[in-house]
Amino acid sequence: MLTEEEMKAGVKFKDVIGYSGTYANAPEFQIPYGCLVPAKLENLLAAGRCVSAEFPVADTLRLIPVCRVTGQAGIAGLLAPVVRYEKEYCLEDCNACTQFCPSGALQDLNLEQKNKYVIGETLLDASLCYLVRGVNDCNICVRSCPFDAVQIYWNEDLYVAYPVVDLLKCNGCGTCEAYCPTGETKAIKVWKSGTSALS
Repeated sequence: MLTEEEMKAGVKFKDVIGYSGTYANAPEFQIPYGCLVPAKLENLLAAGRCVSAEFPVADTLRLIPVCRVTGQAGIAGLLAPVVRYEKEYCLEDCNACTQFCPSGALQDLNLEQKNKYVIGETLLDASLCYLVRGVNDCNICVRSCPFDAVQIYWNEDLYVAYPVVDLLKCNGCGTCEAYCPTGETKAIKVWKSGTSALS
């Protein structure tokens, strides 16, 4: 835990990952890697408002510029797994990342386990969806889904068709997001959920 005493004394840490900057009544202080490591969880780093610090220190650590410092976590941040689906997706016949993760942050899963594991939650922004907007008869999210988790639903009352994601079938692989033709901002997107492949 990073203490108020350490902050005020300007303690120099061997495991420093960054500096706080100077804000209001707090002097600039070093942020040690140790305050990002949870006491009871392995292969996880805390960041932003979740780091271990006494209240007066946390009052500075909660500020967005400082959150950015802890979010990058220095060199440790280079080994943190990141999933983005703008152009690619998590292939249903591949589990290489879970087998070879250099930091140990991903559980070692076989293909069957990996395909059942929920990576994220897939949600639709109907205001962007070509089908909903009547731009065309797009159904690429339905055709691309390897788990048959996306279907087109017709709402007779609203006289509109739109994709619906069956969250019991969807593992958040991101195929629908990668193939969605709406441009840089996708109509269907995988968001972080409470369950993920992180240990």
